[in-house]
Amino acid sequence: MASNLTLESPDSGDILGLFDVEQRRDVEYFETIREATPTIVRHTSRFGGDGLVTYWDLAGTDVMSVVQEQIAYFNSIGQDFEWKVYAHDSPAELGQQLARLGFTVDHKATVVYLDLSALPERLAALTNPNVKQVIEPEGIDEYVAMMQSIWDGDFCDVASSLKAQLQEDASHIGVYLARADGMVASAGWIRFHQASSFASLRGGLTLPAWRNRGLYSALVAVRVLEAQRRGYRYVIVDARPTSRPILERLGFKVLAHICVYVWSTRRHPGNKSE
Repeated sequence: MASNLTLESPDSGDILGLFDVEQRRDVEYFETIREATPTIVRHTSRFGGDGLVTYWDLAGTDVMSVVQEQIAYFNSIGQDFEWKVYAHDSPAELGQQLARLGFTVDHKATVVYLDLSALPERLAALTNPNVKQVIEPEGIDEYVAMMQSIWDGDFCDVASSLKAQLQEDASHIGVYLARADGMVASAGWIRFHQASSFASLRGGLTLPAWRNRGLYSALVAVRVLEAQRRGYRYVIVDARPTSRPILERLGFKVLAHICVYVWSTRRHPGNKSE
């Protein structure tokens, strides 16, 4: 369900403030357990994936001690985790402090958003009959197989969480596949966040041989139109450098910049608790 909260003629600062509250402080994910302490909000994986720190208020605290507390906690449960640092966050030197403690930079991204109250005509016109929504678990297997063909990694947690959500909470997720020559050539999914102004696009990818043919844009369009139909005000994406230019051509605007820091328990085995 979309949020009842609306902003009259919002500027990017208004939207950023709403984003910090709804998509960082208060957000909940099907695949994680949200835990709030007096200083931070963190999420632990239910399906064997990584944890996440999404929000913090470190004013008047010993920042290094708070970070070390999170390291100790995630080490105690044997779970790697990421800390998404936004350019507008405080303290400004948080990223440097994370690095000093042993975090590594995984990637940088840009949060882009689209205001669905004024949908660009070009995006609304992007339709492709080969884009279909996944209803059965077999479609998730096809999506994960494509991920594995592009990236070297174990995506069992992704498969497990997406399948479980399709079975238990399908109203808050939409997974879509685009086929070409009888095979899955592009895919992506969308989260329909509860009590939020935002829906978020996730997991968009296209096989190298099928890039620059409009499949990614068509997948963006079908998800955006569904979010608009459900009454959401904004769609957001954590855009990598490869997808950001496409999204901006479709009307998305820059909201924030992120540097994702990762703590690996495997790289720091001596810190694990008994």
